[in-house]
Amino acid sequence: QMLTELGWQTLQQRRSDAKPVMVYRITHDLIDIPASQFFHPLIRGGHDYGHRFQIPYCRTDVFKYSFFPSAIRLWNQLPSSLATAVSIEAFKGRLNARV
Repeated sequence: QMLTELGWQTLQQRRSDAKPVMVYRITHDLIDIPASQFFHPLIRGGHDYGHRFQIPYCRTDVFKYSFFPSAIRLWNQLPSSLATAVSIEAFKGRLNARV
């Protein structure tokens, strides 16, 4: 109740929002992590696949819930209008504005 009164997000929501922000930074070369090493485009027919990535095969839960597989899962769920934002500020603004 206090979180809603203050207008704050839960810790879980803040963590869920931080992962797509980091993916945006990596894929747009805003930080020095090679995107091509961790993010492989999803190859399927149809629209809306240009900004989606393949989820790596996860043999164990330790890897399944680590940063890259879990961040890619969250990223792939984003609407294309959000994932194709032109700047990090626009991305964060749209991410915070969604319900």
